[in-house]
Amino acid sequence: MRMRASLVAIVAAVTMSGCEQTGGQIGGGPSGPKSIEEVEMLRTDATNYDRAGPINVRFTNRLNVTVSHSLCRSRLERRNNEGDWVGARSSLADACTGDERMLRPGQSVTYSLQVDRGTAGTYRVATDLGQMGGISRVLAISNPFTVTRQD
Repeated sequence: MRMRASLVAIVAAVTMSGCEQTGGQIGGGPSGPKSIEEVEMLRTDATNYDRAGPINVRFTNRLNVTVSHSLCRSRLERRNNEGDWVGARSSLADACTGDERMLRPGQSVTYSLQVDRGTAGTYRVATDLGQMGGISRVLAISNPFTVTRQD
């Protein structure tokens, strides 16, 4: 009887420990793995811009794994009238060289981007990090920011 009680306690402890999720992990929820996981890892230096000047974006790896990224896989997206994010610029790199940067957990890098901001609206920066942890695509996103047209 004592052995059975110990076994029940061990099974309960193992089952309960599997339920805990720490921050910075990615993966599926109760319905299984996701095909796209959006993780906010980029932050702009402002939330409102006019058409002049650069946009400074800080990319901080908020995951528990090292990530590889490239400006060639980073793009500018605009929110359309339906609230969906659509492509505004397919690559933030001036010339794609295939260079990849590795960011360890907690590590950051800052980019200064000159982008065509001729159209007023709400934008974000998105960087495709590829496949991770059973998810077919992980997308690092920035906070939304507004571009106002000042003529």
